[in-house]
Amino acid sequence: MKHNTPSKDRSVATPPDSGAENLEHNQPPSLDDLESDELIVCRNPRVASLQWFYELDEDGTVLTYHSLNEYDVQTGTKRYQADRSIASDGVETAIVSRDAFEAIRGDA
Repeated sequence: MKHNTPSKDRSVATPPDSGAENLEHNQPPSLDDLESDELIVCRNPRVASLQWFYELDEDGTVLTYHSLNEYDVQTGTKRYQADRSIASDGVETAIVSRDAFEAIRGDA
């Protein structure tokens, strides 16, 4: 399983499709690892266009942004569903900044 995990220098965490090489790790990032301006990006490497993001709002609600929905916010994802998705075999993950997410989304 390939993952980018958070590091002390969070500026090095890049989305899987950014061209950065993913590092091999035993544990994927967790929603608990996120700072207020960060999201977890997930990508299915078998389908390059299939990409989604998770974040927690200030109330602890999981917010999901999926490429299939043009990255519009979705609020129906349960925490356990997001955790299982992030930890799924074959899913590449990384912690990214809000700025990186907005650039991918087209808001920057």
